[in-house]
Amino acid sequence: MKNQYKYFFISFLMLGTFACEQAFMSPTPKTDPLSVFNQVWNFANEKYTFFDYKKVNWDAAKTKYQARITSSMDEEALFEVCNDMLYELKEEHVNLIGVEAGGKGVSSGQSAATTVLGKPGVLHGSKTLLMQTEDGQVVEPYSISAGLDYPGIGPMHAHLFDVGRVQFLSATDDEAMEAGIELSRLEGIIPAIESAHAIAVLNKIEFEHDDVVVINLSGRGDKDLETYIKWGKY
Repeated sequence: MKNQYKYFFISFLMLGTFACEQAFMSPTPKTDPLSVFNQVWNFANEKYTFFDYKKVNWDAAKTKYQARITSSMDEEALFEVCNDMLYELKEEHVNLIGVEAGGKGVSSGQSAATTVLGKPGVLHGSKTLLMQTEDGQVVEPYSISAGLDYPGIGPMHAHLFDVGRVQFLSATDDEAMEAGIELSRLEGIIPAIESAHAIAVLNKIEFEHDDVVVINLSGRGDKDLETYIKWGKY
C-alpha cells in the first residue's frame, strides 16, 4: 500500500511521546534525560514487532541516539532525539489527520478551529493552543457539538500540530451533521456529532485506490438524537 490515513488514531511514532509522559507521570518519575530515553527505547523494544521485517537494528539505533543525550538537555531537545530515533522504524507511511469544529465557518466568528484561530496560552493548568484575545482573555468558541465547543486543544495535539506530524482540517456544523446522518442511513451506525466531523472531511481528501482509512467513532450518537432531529427538521 502506498499510503495509509488514520483519523483520530495514534500511530506508533506517538508511542515515544506516550513513553516519555509515562516516565514523567509515574509514581516515582524518572526525569533525567538518559532514564527517559531508555524508557522510550525499552517501550518500543517490547511493543514493536517489525524490526526484522523493516531491517532495523534497534540496538544500533539506541547506541546512535544515546550519544546525543546529555544531562543538561531540556525536554524539547529530549523529545527531538526520541522522535528521531523512532523515525528509524520507517513508519512515515501512516498519515494522521485531526478534524476540528469549524462551527458556522472558520472566519465566521463562531468556530472552535483552534489550530487556525489559536495561539500558545495556558488554560486549566495546561500550556497549549488557545483561542484568546491579544491580552490573553479566552475567546468564546462555538460548535454544534458540545464536546468540541472548547477554546483549546490538548497539549499532545498542540505538539503534533507544532511539529507538523498531524494535518489538521475542519468541518462545519452542517458538514458534520450531513455526514452523521449519511452514516446512519448507510451503515445503521449513529455517530456522536464529535466523530461526525471526522467523517465529514472524507470528501475533501483525494485517496489512492489502495489507501486504508481508519476512523475512530468515539461516543454514542443516541445522546445527540435530539440535535440531529432538530437540525434535520424531522
